[in-house]
Amino acid sequence: MIVVKLLGGLGNQLFQYAFARYLADANNTEVYLEDSFYATQSLRKVELNYFNVKTASLSNYQKFVLKRYLSLRWFFLKKISRYKITKEESFQFHEPFKKRKGDLYLIGYWQSEKYFIEIADMIREEIAMKDPMDTFNMQTLSYITSHTSVSIHVRRTDYLTNTTANSVHGICDIPYYDKAIEIIKNKINNPHFIIFSDDPQWCRENIKTDSPMIFIDHNTQDQNYIDIILMSKCKHHIIANSSFSWWGAWLNASTSKIVIAPQKWFVDPKRYSEDIIPYSWIKI
Repeated sequence: MIVVKLLGGLGNQLFQYAFARYLADANNTEVYLEDSFYATQSLRKVELNYFNVKTASLSNYQKFVLKRYLSLRWFFLKKISRYKITKEESFQFHEPFKKRKGDLYLIGYWQSEKYFIEIADMIREEIAMKDPMDTFNMQTLSYITSHTSVSIHVRRTDYLTNTTANSVHGICDIPYYDKAIEIIKNKINNPHFIIFSDDPQWCRENIKTDSPMIFIDHNTQDQNYIDIILMSKCKHHIIANSSFSWWGAWLNASTSKIVIAPQKWFVDPKRYSEDIIPYSWIKI
């Protein structure tokens, strides 16, 4: 069995699931989600269940055993656990993790397509909504698919207000978006920009272009899984330094898509990020 510890928001959960799914497929077993992180969270929740992901449920006994393991010091955890603990130490891709066998317990973020690229089609197929969209989102989807649509994702709120997040990530500034829009307009004809953001008012005031723009601000925070699917249906993408928009772009399977990503994924220079952005994406 492959047990993966879920951490963070939807984008992080998708990375964690994707690597666990790769290992489960390689080991002919199932993915089990360990979600104890969210017991003390008010802003985050498990969101994978909105998609057709292939997971099994931990029994109450298994949850109890894992809780006991995790309450011990790390030294003893490695000694007594039936699971082979696989703990990510940095954001650098580590090939040997993909070759692990047996009952595994994954702790990390796994932010690289290199951890699951061999099953990319399977992952894209499973990260599809279980339930149909409502009428308004279907109309939005129709607009996206009938135009040369380019998603723009702007993440601000927690990257600005949370001291830790700000010191690690920082934010993508206006010059980044201006340059990305210019690149897109030089590469494709008549782009229609679809703006996704946790701060749509800021975007209305600061994202400037003479091309058509629409702002996706009708879905609530609890419906951001719909936004990630809408984003993925755009033909091209301008992403923020956010795993959320990374997935919005990656789920688009088109080989002709243009994806523009920030050169600096982290403002913290100590954090390795070279393996996060796929080779074919444009970094500025």
